[in-house]
Amino acid sequence: MLTRVLLLPIILLGLVSSGSRAQSAPATASSTTDTLRRLRSENDSLRRLLDSLRGPGRSPNTTGSSSASSAEGGPFGLTMGLSERSVRSLVRLDTVSGQRGVFRASTLPRPFAGFEWYTLVISPREGLCKVSGVGRDVSTSVFGTEAKSAFERIEELVTEKYGTPRKFDFLRSGSIWDEPRDWMMGLLRQERVLAAYWSADVGSSLPSHIASIGLEMQALSTDKAYARLGFEFSNFAACSAELKTNPF
Repeated sequence: MLTRVLLLPIILLGLVSSGSRAQSAPATASSTTDTLRRLRSENDSLRRLLDSLRGPGRSPNTTGSSSASSAEGGPFGLTMGLSERSVRSLVRLDTVSGQRGVFRASTLPRPFAGFEWYTLVISPREGLCKVSGVGRDVSTSVFGTEAKSAFERIEELVTEKYGTPRKFDFLRSGSIWDEPRDWMMGLLRQERVLAAYWSADVGSSLPSHIASIGLEMQALSTDKAYARLGFEFSNFAACSAELKTNPF
């Protein structure tokens, strides 16, 4: 079983519909109704999350508590530039071993029900520059039908708000996993890509403090997948450069 990797470069972050890690029971009318109700609730929650991006653009990178009170306008209740101390005043952060400036949180001030946990990138000078959510497992066939449906549901909601993304849906050249029933194996081997990115460069209408939004589907096995949805703030380039060059 592969573990979920944390990716520091461009937003490979996400969310998905809930899925059990154990063998799923046969669907019933009641379970189908519950699933539809949950999906509607998650869709509404995601729309509210996307709407929240129109709020305040940047919180001052201070070590005091005043910046915490201004953190309501960005994704998940966090705004660009929050210091590590300010974020820690809001939620518990765990350091990710071997990845400078990368932290993990089980919840955020405004969590999304479809996410299992979150990753944040914070540098000493630039503060918070990236936040992403990792979705729950999606049980899927080897053809990837359910995984693709989960991806498309999120893609549609983000597109509804911010316009058409640049989408990548392909099998890498030379891969042997080229049959329809090999779809999940290709994803598992990282030879198949299913991703979408929204940015000004591709004509997306994003708030000025959000540089890009990224969505990618990833595999845990040939019958389990999950999505990552993430937000890079406009200070991400400076933040990334700082983390690479400063030996703090």
